[in-house]
Amino acid sequence: MHLKRYKQLGLGMILGGTVATTGTAFADSSVWVKMLEAVKIKVNEVEKNTSKDTVFFYYNNELYAPIRLVAESLEGKAEYDKDKNLLNLETIKTDTHLPLPLSQVTSNGVVVTIKSSMISKDQLFLDVRVSNGSDVPINLAAGEAILVADNEQIKADLSGPNLSWVTTIAKDDSKENHIMFSDFPEDAQDFTLFLKVRNNDGVYKTYDLKYYIELSKREIY
Repeated sequence: MHLKRYKQLGLGMILGGTVATTGTAFADSSVWVKMLEAVKIKVNEVEKNTSKDTVFFYYNNELYAPIRLVAESLEGKAEYDKDKNLLNLETIKTDTHLPLPLSQVTSNGVVVTIKSSMISKDQLFLDVRVSNGSDVPINLAAGEAILVADNEQIKADLSGPNLSWVTTIAKDDSKENHIMFSDFPEDAQDFTLFLKVRNNDGVYKTYDLKYYIELSKREIY
């Protein structure tokens, strides 16, 4: 059967790699296509079963899967506008708080990692590592760091640690130290952290970062 017979698949996504194939085989003299059912999906090491009415196709060592299924498995959305012949993919932003370490990368290649946290009395210390993969010197705007815990907004306490380490980080350089927040709520189990990275090149373009951080008992002293 010629491949054009499979245009009714509509939304499909190519997933490389060899898979075990079961199901019905269709072929003509030049094209082999296998229709698959009960294909399992593993997302971040978590294995999930697909419904029996979800059909996959295996052709030329590639697996063709419904794009909507793939998007939703990655906590996103996929919609097809038939009139515009447009496939719209959208990620769904969540506010799930996660344990440390957590890293984010700015669009210009700066990696900011919150490595660990420690609470001493009402002071929260965050161990932060900044790796400058951009083409210009940068700084971490520690004075503008803010966290929100139990609906309370707290600014970084600049009277505590020496923050000279974040003022100028050269291209291809990395620096690590901590940022302190005073008056951290006693019963808070998670918080949201807002950081800014700024180019130190005379233009001072700013990149905003946001972290949803969960505290564990071992981090509270």
